[in-house]
Amino acid sequence: SSAASDVYKRQGKADVDIDIGNILKGENAVVLMELKNRTDSGGTAGRREIWTKKFRTILEIFARDEKIFSDGRKEYTLYEILKLFKIRQIELYVGILFNVDGTPSTKDGDRLQGFYSSNVEGFNDILRFISSHPAIFRIAKKDEENLKIVVSYRDIKIAVSYTHLTLPTN
Repeated sequence: SSAASDVYKRQGKADVDIDIGNILKGENAVVLMELKNRTDSGGTAGRREIWTKKFRTILEIFARDEKIFSDGRKEYTLYEILKLFKIRQIELYVGILFNVDGTPSTKDGDRLQGFYSSNVEGFNDILRFISSHPAIFRIAKKDEENLKIVVSYRDIKIAVSYTHLTLPTN
């Protein structure tokens, strides 16, 4: 809503847009995904900026514990809003759908004809940011090979990861 974003804009900050999102009520989770159609879409800078600008901004909002939402009577931090709606987990994904040849994307396809190295740079930026705030974020799981990190912020779990389209097998 405009009231929600007005608080953040008054602070001179821009909103963070994400391609798709969903609330998993049964798991008390919010899943957000920045989607790329093919391994060669997004460019090196665009792919890296998903991590360094979009996902890192969300982590910075947690770290600063700043008020970013308003219902017209009270202003809330992101953490307070999540608690209000009983959300205990946030998952942030960079999702790649297809290789250049139209087959379901793979890490190897991204390495050969895509921008995988930009994902590695972005992941390392997120890792440095989290590691530089040990009093705020506690690393629960770190998988550098698959570019996935799970951290705790108070009692909220935050997962940041790189993923591919997975088709069901017959």
